[in-house]
Amino acid sequence: MATTTKPFRVKYAPPGMTWAEAKAAGALRESETWMIRYRVHGRTRRESTETTNYEEAKKILRERLGAADNGTLPAPKAKRHA
Repeated sequence: MATTTKPFRVKYAPPGMTWAEAKAAGALRESETWMIRYRVHGRTRRESTETTNYEEAKKILRERLGAADNGTLPAPKAKRHA
């Protein structure tokens, strides 16, 4: 059984500032792309929806949860090594 949260946007510091500096100054920026996070068999999976539309991001999350419950969830993307 998969558990979920709602889609969210990643926050990041502007160029030239650290995360702590940007947070203290109230200068954190928010990504336009929605991310989803859900748990499958006790492991957290996080992925980009590659969309700026919140409703579409919720739809993708529902699809992933349905696939997880049916056992047809795609394998996670391989980690990149440069």
